[in-house]
Amino acid sequence: MKRKIFGLLSIIIASTTVLASNEVESRDELISLGKQFDSFEFHGYFRTGSDGNLDDSFKKVYDKNKNLIGRWGNEYDSFTAFNFSNTFRMQNGAWAKLFVELDNWNSSLDISSDINLASAKIEMGKIPGFAGAFEESVIIAGKQGWDNRAVDMTDYFYQDIDAVGLGINGVKLGKGSLGLSYLTAEFEDKTDRYYRPSLDNYPPYSEVKNIETSDSIRAIKATYGLGDFTVEGMYAHAPDHDSVKFLCEESEDETIYSRETADEGIYLALYHNPQNYYGKQGWGQHYIQYGTGLLGGSGLGRLNTAGNMLAHKDSEAFQIGTGGGMNLTEKLSIMTALRFIVADNVDAREYNVTDSVKSEYLKEQKELGFSIRPSYSINSSLDFWIEAGLAEVNSKMYNEKEEQKIIWKISAGPQLKLNFGVAETAVRAYVTYYNEDIEIKENGDKQKKKQDDIVAGFQMSVWW
Repeated sequence: MKRKIFGLLSIIIASTTVLASNEVESRDELISLGKQFDSFEFHGYFRTGSDGNLDDSFKKVYDKNKNLIGRWGNEYDSFTAFNFSNTFRMQNGAWAKLFVELDNWNSSLDISSDINLASAKIEMGKIPGFAGAFEESVIIAGKQGWDNRAVDMTDYFYQDIDAVGLGINGVKLGKGSLGLSYLTAEFEDKTDRYYRPSLDNYPPYSEVKNIETSDSIRAIKATYGLGDFTVEGMYAHAPDHDSVKFLCEESEDETIYSRETADEGIYLALYHNPQNYYGKQGWGQHYIQYGTGLLGGSGLGRLNTAGNMLAHKDSEAFQIGTGGGMNLTEKLSIMTALRFIVADNVDAREYNVTDSVKSEYLKEQKELGFSIRPSYSINSSLDFWIEAGLAEVNSKMYNEKEEQKIIWKISAGPQLKLNFGVAETAVRAYVTYYNEDIEIKENGDKQKKKQDDIVAGFQMSVWW
């Protein structure tokens, strides 16, 4: 941890020194730089909720599918994030911004849970000597989420790249702008691992043990934005990952079993964020993604998850998503989210380590989820909302075991909110009916299960 902090500080100090050396001509000017700060900012976000399960208390089983069927009425976890920034400006317009963010996720407001250093970076713009295509470019160095993208309605991050890197954005190229970055991520970094899609449930990250792995993953990322469209490509490599091996606990001499792990991967994506909802006044959010190897399977759009570390060398994944929102009337608004993902050769542990038979780890998975949230504004502080979601999840393990889930829910309740310009507070009560039909095929046998419940409780969120 100390090495990480010293590394980040060295980046900040070195970058600040470069800025000062390009502009500061005297000690007096250097001192005045400290007086010319543009602003100190403090922002944050907090959410929590009560599960209100009527069969068993505090089960916390429903939020695992919010990425498919929506989050209102079935999200009970707690998440807190605070960020601090200070911007310095020089007389010729050059500026530098220091930014630090801390976050924490847990399921029950456990005060002993870890606080993560989510971001520690410096940005520099209007740099003297940068002209032409680079005149409006911005240099970024340090740790951050690199262009992370999420669907707010489902809390699903279809791009979630948390890494330490060096990048440049805003390079003018034709009618659009280019961004380039070099990134490194450590597999032990727990930033944003508080939530992953269901592909990562095979197995939970906590069960990944007795495996020799690469310490980090390195990537080169390029983006090109033109209007409402952004094209992105990324190449990732894990040094020494081709030699990843299992250590068998039951063997006295620790017999080593190799696995078909990926040591590199490619990611391609197209994002479209128009200021309209399928041609109507509103806003849209659409994306297409494809990944292979380290960046395929459950590592699609990510860089430091168990899904990347455990990717099969033949892993592939494709995802398409669409949605957005609009006001139907002055009082009535609507939001929707739809996504489909198919992943193959997800996990490299095709064989059970101890007896070399086909394992029950995930080989293939398809997910299709749709959610819709109409909301009626009674007045400026009170809404009544309904949220419904429907999903199908089909999984196939290496041992030929198959599982199909049909999941749906409907939630409704009032929301009380107060807006304070740059801040918003909201408290919503809800009643949710949740249903999950499961069919399992194994060794020629078929088993059906059903899980359903009525859940009542509240959720609250604050951001500023």
